[in-house]
Amino acid sequence: LYTVGVEIVVNAVSIDAVNATTGFRSAKFHANTGFALNGKRVILRGFSNHNSFAGVGVAVPLRVNLYRVQMARAMGANSWRMTHNAGDPEIYELFDRLGLLIWDENRDYGAYQSGDMADMVRRDRNHPSIAVWSMCNEDECFEQDPAVGNAYREVALAEDYSRPLSGNLLHDSSGSMV
Repeated sequence: LYTVGVEIVVNAVSIDAVNATTGFRSAKFHANTGFALNGKRVILRGFSNHNSFAGVGVAVPLRVNLYRVQMARAMGANSWRMTHNAGDPEIYELFDRLGLLIWDENRDYGAYQSGDMADMVRRDRNHPSIAVWSMCNEDECFEQDPAVGNAYREVALAEDYSRPLSGNLLHDSSGSMV
């Protein structure tokens, strides 16, 4: 991980500054060899995490998510699917620091919601833990016209062309995922 600092200076006076943590890596899928991280084959082993917790819903305390990530690592997991929703921004920092890969999933998949995909990718693209952008979940991937899938691909790639795109498909790839 690296810290990148940006400062705006006007007439020799600093008017704003921000530090951002980021990292650099390559993540690619190959038809014959599977997933490769930084050129090395990696078998993704992990969990599909619904972003809720008993008693608190989606207001999951960071400490609970830290425990979940630590337990996933202890069981040999190296990946985590953000099931049906982009995650809380704080959890991405945990993954970056603890070394799990994220399959980051958009929830709203429809003809007029590609902006949500763009927003998610723009918000999270500096996190090196994100290995895959996921556009849709299960039946949503098949309910739309192929133009919807193309629109989502376009906006995601416009924000970040370095990661593969996918959907959580249940069966054959028909519908908008063509």
